[in-house]
Amino acid sequence: MDNRPIYIYITPFFPSASRWQGGFCYDAVRALMHDGRYEVSVFLTGDSNEDYDYNGIRVHCLRRLKLPLDCAPFLFARLNGWLFKRKLKSLGIDIASIAVCHANMEPEYSFAIKQANPKVKVLWQTHWMGAPFSLSIYRLGVLKGLSDLLFLHWRRMLEAMDVVVVLSELHKSQFGMAYPDGPLGRAIDMREQTLFRRYRKIAPKRIRVFYNGIDTSVFCNKNRLRHRGFVIGCVGNFGPTKGQMTLVKAFEEVSKSILDAKLVFVGSGLCFDECKKVAESLRLGERIVFEKECDHLKLADKYRSFDLFVLPSWQEGFCCVLVEAVGCGTPAMATDAISFKEVIPEEDWGKWLIKPMDHVALAAKIIDYHDKKCEFRFNRSMDINDLWEEFLNEI
Repeated sequence: MDNRPIYIYITPFFPSASRWQGGFCYDAVRALMHDGRYEVSVFLTGDSNEDYDYNGIRVHCLRRLKLPLDCAPFLFARLNGWLFKRKLKSLGIDIASIAVCHANMEPEYSFAIKQANPKVKVLWQTHWMGAPFSLSIYRLGVLKGLSDLLFLHWRRMLEAMDVVVVLSELHKSQFGMAYPDGPLGRAIDMREQTLFRRYRKIAPKRIRVFYNGIDTSVFCNKNRLRHRGFVIGCVGNFGPTKGQMTLVKAFEEVSKSILDAKLVFVGSGLCFDECKKVAESLRLGERIVFEKECDHLKLADKYRSFDLFVLPSWQEGFCCVLVEAVGCGTPAMATDAISFKEVIPEEDWGKWLIKPMDHVALAAKIIDYHDKKCEFRFNRSMDINDLWEEFLNEI
């Protein structure tokens, strides 16, 4: 019988045989298990009660009750916590044996465990500074009565956490702040910014930066695929802030200077059709290719088939695909608006970073890299096992 203390890992994202989302959570769980000091139990929140196995990891599914858009999470927080404790009981997991309860995105589960056993170390991990407050995505937070209830709900939850985990120093500095200047800030009206600033009053016990690292046994520079030409790759959802359109516009200029250049997109999303339409209007034929998502474990070969990886998004918690690509030996370019720059030496920022939506500068940097083949380097270890060992030693 396993007598190790239990580490509960709860997430709304985890891959399966039919779903690709949540690869970073899979890598995190693998690293946590590799560390060996805890028995790890994984819970996937969402619409299903069907438990399943994914590459040797047992995933326990937990149905989460919520309104459309999750606009009033306080209505079901207590019930969701009770359902979670009932699930634990059905699995034979004694709350007294839990050492750490780590919840991604949905803190009501860690909160429920803390109430049942104050000795448990409870964590809440957020992937975006505005995630709890329902102000920018759902916009219902601008309603006065609802914003009051949201504030009280999230203050109660977050101030009960032993550690609030964020994905970057940029993320940490923006916790509870109004949106900064830039493309994202311009999309938020002034009243909404004022309400967002109110959340500065929430005072977590501790906020800890925890970068998303990579499994270097998977994302490594081996078996790189040889090919003709210069292939630029981009993996990510086609969303309003991801910047694929900037890359399409940049490639129009790149294609004139690098005659064997090719651009490969992998992903889907709200902006996919628009981006593809613009790409087709450039009449570059097969030089711009659109591919669907693939399983997380197959991405490494995809990265190895690229000569350069580019994702010019201007909003990210911490962008895993950029780090994964570099791990596979493919240099990566991004914007200076996201936290990717925190793991790059400052003297190298000029080689790999552009301003958001600046397709002219992006084209120039791509052409410059093609001509000079600069070496990419991190300023710290991004091995996920190293990051988890450091994190667990602290908590």
